[in-house]
Amino acid sequence: MSTVTVSNALNGTGRLSDATRQRVLAIVADIGDGSRTDEVSAPRPSVHGRSTHERLA
Repeated sequence: MSTVTVSNALNGTGRLSDATRQRVLAIVADIGDGSRTDEVSAPRPSVHGRSTHERLA
C-alpha cells in the first residue's frame, strides 16, 4: 500500500474505494498512528539508509 493511499484515506481525500479507506483506517486503529507523545520509537532508516535525524541535522 502506498503512502499516498494511506494519506488519502486518513485525510478523506483522493479516489479510494470505501473498502480501501476502511482497510487503512482499521490498520491505523490497530497499530496506532504514532501521534501519541508517550510512544517512543527509534529513527527509521530512509531509502538511502540514513535515519530521519541524520537527514535533518
